[in-house]
Amino acid sequence: MNAKNLFTLSTAVVALVGAASAFAGAPLQQGLSRADVHAAAVQALGTGQVISGHNTGESTAPFVATLKRADVRSAAIQARDAGLIVSGHNTGESTLPFMSVLARQQVAAEGAEAVRVGAVDQGEFGTMAGQSLKGPTMAQLESIRMSGQRALSTHVTMR
Repeated sequence: MNAKNLFTLSTAVVALVGAASAFAGAPLQQGLSRADVHAAAVQALGTGQVISGHNTGESTAPFVATLKRADVRSAAIQARDAGLIVSGHNTGESTLPFMSVLARQQVAAEGAEAVRVGAVDQGEFGTMAGQSLKGPTMAQLESIRMSGQRALSTHVTMR
């Protein structure tokens, strides 16, 4: 048995022993020798307690179709025609044009304010400066709303 397989088996045995001791309430034994771990792993493999290699418990019997391809195809077409299956561009989304109720300046100002007060996720990790994601506070929301209102009033008075 090569070192990689032995390591995998010993890791599995240690995990099994740890799980068993957690359920039994017994402390995890320390100081097991490599030979003890190997013997336990071989025993666990022999009794079927550990799955290894391609023995994943899945059936090895070949797949046998119970329906003909034409039957499956006609059932799929019927389901699609009945609206049970979404196909193509028919995704169920609204085809109505989106109508924004906010001016571009208001959206831009609110976005900039949200970033300034730290109310939005930034970066690839999606955290706000390492804090848990609890959402913006009421004060942050009010500051964002007021920033949008200021931008809107400035835009309207400039017209």
